[in-house]
Amino acid sequence: VPNMNSLGTQTITYRVSDASNLAVSRTRAVVVRDTRPPVITVRGQASLSVESCCTASSALCAGSCAYVDPGATATDIVQTSVSVVTSGLPAPSQLRTPTATGATGIVITYT
Repeated sequence: VPNMNSLGTQTITYRVSDASNLAVSRTRAVVVRDTRPPVITVRGQASLSVESCCTASSALCAGSCAYVDPGATATDIVQTSVSVVTSGLPAPSQLRTPTATGATGIVITYT
């Protein structure tokens, strides 16, 4: 019986023998794959509106005004630990887009 928690090719061997001790065997290759993407959960509201506290002419206003991202979590049915990568500009007018990548490279993005 293949181990359904171990990705890759596994071999099952079938063997039979008769009373004359004549035997034959056959094998079957079973490929266990991860085809389901991870599940990502965005903390807080899916859409946020924030008030900008910087003006276009103010180049150095980041110290007094910052967007704090509530973050996201991710789970995968095969991989016990998946990392959430947050990308995007941290400016108050632009929200970040969390992305999770599973063991097989499947990527899911929440916008």
